[in-house]
Amino acid sequence: NVGKSSLLNNLLKEERAIVTSIPGTTRDEIRESVNMGGLLLQLVDTAGIRESKDVVERIGIGRTWKVLSEADLILLMIEAGFDLSDDEKRIINTYPERVILLLNKVDLISEFKVNLELPKDVQSIPFSVHENRGFEELERAIKLKVFKDTSFTYKEPLISNLRHIDSLERCKLSLNSAVETVKQGLPWDIITVDIRNALREVSEVTGHNVQETLLEDIFSRFCIGK
Repeated sequence: NVGKSSLLNNLLKEERAIVTSIPGTTRDEIRESVNMGGLLLQLVDTAGIRESKDVVERIGIGRTWKVLSEADLILLMIEAGFDLSDDEKRIINTYPERVILLLNKVDLISEFKVNLELPKDVQSIPFSVHENRGFEELERAIKLKVFKDTSFTYKEPLISNLRHIDSLERCKLSLNSAVETVKQGLPWDIITVDIRNALREVSEVTGHNVQETLLEDIFSRFCIGK
């Protein structure tokens, strides 16, 4: 009951998860997607890990451990000012490279200091869902975990959409074909067939529809046959 469902609602900008003052409200998995700083995150809100005699909640807690083993990233939220429980230590020590520790409810503490012994890979962030504090630091921490670099710059573009990959592969084939046509000394109007195909494939990725009239205008400047 430290605020993780409130965190989910804040990230989604909607009341997706039920939030009450009663511990153990979340029992089943809530799965949603959100764009954070250009990253598409698949979020899973799970039952909080604690001792419980409720049969349904215990099933949910069991599922939480399974989700933790499968997750690429773990946002572990605890209440600021309290020591780590044995289960929280177990999560941190088992998945140190995946965990971002959120110390929530710092707004309820007059003087806050982090007195936790954490592995070097685990970043802790003073947090307050109620006062909307810590979200910028969380976004930076997530990007750091994902990209493993604070610069987030790459020599090659990162493309994950399968349809875009297919389009770019076809574009590459068309351009290679155009190059070979040039090397063989064939007429320009033959080359334009491959260039047109390449442009169309690129437009599938960029979303800019390459109209036939635009292509006609471009290639008419070469004074070639059609």
